[in-house]
Amino acid sequence: MSKRNLSAGLLCSLCLAFTAGMAMAQAKEVKVGAIFPLTGSLASTGDEIRAGIQLAEDLINNGAPGVDLDIAKWKGIPSFGNAKLSFVLADHRGDPTRGADLARRLIDDDKVVGILGSWMSSVTMSVSAITERQGIAMLNSDSSSPALVRRGFKWFWHANLHVEMFASDVFKMLDYMVKERVGGVQSKADLDGVAIVAENTEWGTACKGVLETAAKAHGYKVTEIVTYSHRAPDLSSEVQKVMASKPNVVIMASYVSDAILFTKTFKSMRFAPKVVMGFDGGFAEAGYLEALGDDASATMVIDHFFLSALAKAKPVTAKINDMYKQRAGKDLTTASALGFTGAQIWAHVLNKAGKADSAAIQKAFNELDLPGKEVIMPWTGVKFENFGGDTGQNRKVSAAVTQIQKGVRQVVYPGEMGTAKMIYPFPQWK
Repeated sequence: MSKRNLSAGLLCSLCLAFTAGMAMAQAKEVKVGAIFPLTGSLASTGDEIRAGIQLAEDLINNGAPGVDLDIAKWKGIPSFGNAKLSFVLADHRGDPTRGADLARRLIDDDKVVGILGSWMSSVTMSVSAITERQGIAMLNSDSSSPALVRRGFKWFWHANLHVEMFASDVFKMLDYMVKERVGGVQSKADLDGVAIVAENTEWGTACKGVLETAAKAHGYKVTEIVTYSHRAPDLSSEVQKVMASKPNVVIMASYVSDAILFTKTFKSMRFAPKVVMGFDGGFAEAGYLEALGDDASATMVIDHFFLSALAKAKPVTAKINDMYKQRAGKDLTTASALGFTGAQIWAHVLNKAGKADSAAIQKAFNELDLPGKEVIMPWTGVKFENFGGDTGQNRKVSAAVTQIQKGVRQVVYPGEMGTAKMIYPFPQWK
């Protein structure tokens, strides 16, 4: 071979090696879109979700000694040659139309392999319509409208409880209070008379319906049902309407800004029913406690994440909480814990799929079976199934009722999970 041909051959080999190297470098990152409310009235919620996702992303990509989770031992996605997992965050601002537009952009321009999102059920609904149409996987770890899993979608999976799965638990708790004579309850008459308050988007509408059905099924009279806009600057008329019905129990499906406003309005109007309960939502967030301080005391919430009990039952949850607190300056809440868990599930799905192929990712979601020890939530694991009319619903989920006591959320129901005695009745305002 002439020197000229040899040089040309070497140059060609170098070019091929460089091209292959570039391809490998490009394959060293897998992108998943994450569509959440990062500004506007739900910005504090979005901040918590983002912090949870980013903590999980750090553990997945860099590992963490002493953390007893598989993702903390990987240093990248193992089946992708330890490719880094990157969550591309996008702000839907609480707007379903914007959420759908962001989904298109993330899929078409950013080339994400799937979507995580989107907290508000109304936005999750619009985003998942786009992913379903395009045959791209979407994981929803946080919304709770049952309609999301009643559409027969093949590219949508729901990790958390939906409201129909835990609405009856609220009234089972009231029955428990009667049976155990909690705080001096003498009979069902002490707790009969329930007012339901719900914001008027997809999630609140679903909550209103399942709560009304569950109340009737358990023999509790509904005194009033009030719907409102979560963007309302004043809720005085809504509170007056509730007060006029003279309920013993008020159950509210509210986002964080309106949950805060309702509590402030209750105080200003000296309204203190015997039980004040948030039906998940904003009452479970750090922002609620931060904004209200002592005024949040004795408020209950039926919730999916209860740190006081979980930190004792699951050492890994306590460890992740310590890491989160070091970053965010606050404890994990439902929003941040679900953000972390959603990112974690995506990592396991991708590792199971082994390639950035939609069909392989779909198959991995349908076959995933994570044990309870691999999640920080109070679940027995993650396994998506079709049952009872639900499609792609995690069946290994659970909830409990917490109550704010001296600035800490304590588990008060069910009794076997309890970390403190229930405060009853809700105290008069000072």
